[in-house]
Amino acid sequence: MRKSEQVDTVPYASCPAAYWQSLHSRYESIQAVGYSGLGRAYNMRTYRLRLAAARRILTRNNVRAKSLLEAGLGIGTYGPLWAEIGVREWTGIDVSPAAIASASRSYPMRNFFVADLVTDKIGDAGTYDLVTA
Repeated sequence: MRKSEQVDTVPYASCPAAYWQSLHSRYESIQAVGYSGLGRAYNMRTYRLRLAAARRILTRNNVRAKSLLEAGLGIGTYGPLWAEIGVREWTGIDVSPAAIASASRSYPMRNFFVADLVTDKIGDAGTYDLVTA
């Protein structure tokens, strides 16, 4: 790993928000949500595999959803898949403001917000056909 690709060492267990914000501030791409030290090409390949696996599972089980709550949204990588299964109302939560900003630029008509599912009180998040994390 090149020095320029190293992520600041922030203990994940003690400060997950700082860890994810560090990644999303440094990389505005799939690299922020995958394995940053392995590069963009590696992460693109693994996410293509993850998307294909998720697509097979959802198709095999005939999953259709109009509303979705996605915890750990990241940059919204699964957006095309959600459209394929009919999602019209997509709510996303992520601990990183940079991730939410990136996802909001890609999907401006969606409801994304910053929250920590461990420490923040989310309140009544509504009712959803599908919830992912």
